[in-house]
Amino acid sequence: MFMNEIVDIIDYLQKNRVPFALTGASAMAVWGYARASGDIDFVVTVEEKNYSKIKEFGKTRDLMLISDTPDQITFRDRETLFDYDFIFTTNTIIKAMYQNARTKRAFGKRFRVARPEDIVVTKLSRIVVSYNMEDAKDILVLATMMELDFDYICRWTKGHLELKLALEKVTKEADQYRYKNYDLRVGADRLSACL
Repeated sequence: MFMNEIVDIIDYLQKNRVPFALTGASAMAVWGYARASGDIDFVVTVEEKNYSKIKEFGKTRDLMLISDTPDQITFRDRETLFDYDFIFTTNTIIKAMYQNARTKRAFGKRFRVARPEDIVVTKLSRIVVSYNMEDAKDILVLATMMELDFDYICRWTKGHLELKLALEKVTKEADQYRYKNYDLRVGADRLSACL
């Protein structure tokens, strides 16, 4: 994660009054779980002005446009191949992530950060589409390291069969993932209450 890039984007979004919340690996770092990542993820409210301000951000920094859909805009730095993902609140999971975000202080700034519980639910939804070992490990690490609101996660999995099936797969395969000296089976056991 590149702190200068995060600060630059936060400054730009705040200056241009674009409502946002930091998510993904950068948000997990704010909550105490740091890992290497090739991108920075932001959740942004769906408004036409926000689309245009984000596109302007990419142009002013000469970033390559990788994806431009109603759900997400992604830019890539031509030299570092680092991605900047702006995910719009177009579905219920992403809307909940934005609405539940908490104001935190990090990188010398105050801004909104997605809660770990919403990061877990979002990563489960990504696993539904395409199983990703990094997402599975992130889910288990967050459940192991933090006191999460498991009732909140359970409400999502009980209301969406595909999320429940993704969680079942992640918890069954917990033994194959490692993070420092943590026993990720602890997180799997905690999450199994939602199955």
